[in-house]
Amino acid sequence: VIYDAGPDGTHDVTQALGIPQVACVKVQLVFDSGKPPSIRFRPRQNVHFGVQAFANYFRDVATFPIIPPDVGDPVEWLIETGTACIGTPDDAIAYIERLNKGSGGFGVLCELAQNWADWEQTKRHYELMARFVHPHFQHSRDLLRGSYDYAVGHRADFVGRASAAIQKAIDDHAARQGKREAAE
Repeated sequence: VIYDAGPDGTHDVTQALGIPQVACVKVQLVFDSGKPPSIRFRPRQNVHFGVQAFANYFRDVATFPIIPPDVGDPVEWLIETGTACIGTPDDAIAYIERLNKGSGGFGVLCELAQNWADWEQTKRHYELMARFVHPHFQHSRDLLRGSYDYAVGHRADFVGRASAAIQKAIDDHAARQGKREAAE
């Protein structure tokens, strides 16, 4: 158990985890790297695998229907209402940033694992989240990005120095060869 019921019977995960802000739980899906960014058909197609079963469960079994029963296309409804993010890692980053801004900030984002896509696409989703979305918010690639930007910005100087060092090594080698040949 990661949290206990509070005095009023509610479960306060933020207090139990020592998070000063409100925890935000939101459905979040990303299925394709989206190169080029206009490709959004495949992620939407992937979630059709299980989204209707999800809608049926919450309508027929759970306490509230997340997707209203009269919705024609649940995937489009989830996207249009902002209930879910189905798209690229860049879409997920923008979506989470909107949640963060709209809520005034939160300490943790929990994903709901709801089997909308098949297992292979779900694993791909987790991979894309770990490779692109999480590092954006954890700032774990900031030093790498800074180093890259510095190297790009100073490329001419680095190439010039490297070229000069290579030419010096060639010239030194030639001079040594010339001295050896003269000594023989």
